Amino acid sequence: MDLELWLVAKTIQDDARSLHHFKSTDADVLANEYNSGILPGAAQTAVGQFMSKYGMRGLYEIDFGRPRWREDPTPLMNTLKSYVEIKDEHAPDKVFAKGEVAAEQAIFELG
Repeated sequence: MDLELWLVAKTIQDDARSLHHFKSTDADVLANEYNSGILPGAAQTAVGQFMSKYGMRGLYEIDFGRPRWREDPTPLMNTLKSYVEIKDEHAPDKVFAKGEVAAEQAIFELG
């Protein structure tokens, strides 16, 4: 799921209007805009696709009394605001791939 959220952030990074909007807008406003369907087009579409798959998740999701992202996407917008600031050399997909290679190498060496 985290790597899929990273792909949403990449979509936002790759669209100048969406990126500027995410960098200059508070998470609660972004959440309200998402719920109203008025985020910049690329962001609205990417977040919407993510929400259709993971919107039932949420912050502290083990607690059924906590709102799901569909109910309050503010925590998700906070995460996306953070993700769009990540530089390419520190991108989660690249970090994951490096870890995967290191794990395979360790298994081979122990093997």
